[in-house]
Amino acid sequence: FLAFFKWACEKWDFDGLELDWFRHPLFFRFGEEQANIENINQWVRDVRAVLNEIGRKRGRPYLLTARPPDTPQIALRTGFDVEQWLKDGSLDMLMIGGGYLPYGGRLKEFIDMAHQYGIHAYPCQNHFIKAQPMQSIASGFFALGGDGFYMFNYGGVHPNIPGECLSQIGDPS
Repeated sequence: FLAFFKWACEKWDFDGLELDWFRHPLFFRFGEEQANIENINQWVRDVRAVLNEIGRKRGRPYLLTARPPDTPQIALRTGFDVEQWLKDGSLDMLMIGGGYLPYGGRLKEFIDMAHQYGIHAYPCQNHFIKAQPMQSIASGFFALGGDGFYMFNYGGVHPNIPGECLSQIGDPS
């Protein structure tokens, strides 16, 4: 995967790369998660190093973000030490949650953890509803301390979301 990321990131001039650990949360055989934590930590450091090298060559940073399982505890049980990634300076931002339960998500722990290391945290919304509920969800994310609103799988203006709603949900006021 590291070689593929290097190839793709050198070939296309993206702003950054997201490691989406949320969508398929089982990466190790049961019982082998803890034994692989340091392997994943090193791999994330290696991805960061590759992106830093590409960023230096192109004259601007290549950002790295991750979307881990729901909470720090679930992430650790799955084999992902997100706090170590933040301590190492491997991430430029952190995407939080799957976006399926915006009012019931356990987002605050990761928001606070990211901020402890000076990293922006973006809670996720995954389905698109009418403007007023989207504004309510965004308001809740900002109240929790989120730095923005991560719209997962958003492909453009949706008939239920007027265009002006997009600028409204990006502004805490």
